[in-house]
Amino acid sequence: MRCYKCGCVLSASDKCPQCGIDVYVFKRTAKVSNLYYNLGLSLKYQGKEKEAYDVFYKAIWGGSFQAPGFYELACLDAKAGRFAEALEHVNESILRQYQCMKARALKENILRKLGRVKEAEELHKESLKIDPLYDRQPEKINHNTLLELMIDLYEAGDYAQGITLAEKWVEQQNVSRQEDIYPLVYYYIAYGYQNLYRKENTKQTNHYMTAYVTLGENAVADGCFPHRTEDYIVLKSLADDYYLDMVYYYLVHAPGGQLHW
Repeated sequence: MRCYKCGCVLSASDKCPQCGIDVYVFKRTAKVSNLYYNLGLSLKYQGKEKEAYDVFYKAIWGGSFQAPGFYELACLDAKAGRFAEALEHVNESILRQYQCMKARALKENILRKLGRVKEAEELHKESLKIDPLYDRQPEKINHNTLLELMIDLYEAGDYAQGITLAEKWVEQQNVSRQEDIYPLVYYYIAYGYQNLYRKENTKQTNHYMTAYVTLGENAVADGCFPHRTEDYIVLKSLADDYYLDMVYYYLVHAPGGQLHW
């Protein structure tokens, strides 16, 4: 076990040898790791990533939430550009849940960010042996799977890759009109460009963000029911920058929408 504050290995003594935290507090925290994990998710969804990071470190003190807790830490590390720390944390997650494809995909992306392409390719082959569906090419997935993959990429700060995946998926859909694409796909792409625009502040990203917001507004709304917490975050974020009739409709009328709004 490691101290959540400094990472130092905890011994049988009463206090952490480096930062002095009480080991009793550690043991007590381990018993409520599920509460800390859910609190971490809540803080993350509110955009309070620094606070969420500290809370997720408390969540991993309990064995049952170590795999998801380390995964969340790895995502936050990757989003902040701390790829070495992200790799360490995702390795800890995979160690505890070896066949978790989300963690494996995250590790593969981190390895590529670190320039360790050969290792990433080997991991990809290994993951395919475990799950033949791991290699989710745009032509083989539906819009729900696409959105889940985009969420995974966005949580780790990889907006560019999420956008690229979605744009390829849109191109390969056999539809006669752009309006027939599932609206949330367009909104998720717009959200990716929104975050890139906040980083780069370029006219090009702003142009694409506006273009995809418009496509989302004009898309056929039949059968579109935002139900994920991430859906509401995406729609609310876009609504903060634009006055969007359909986004407000989705926020208010979708199941649970009034509570989120």
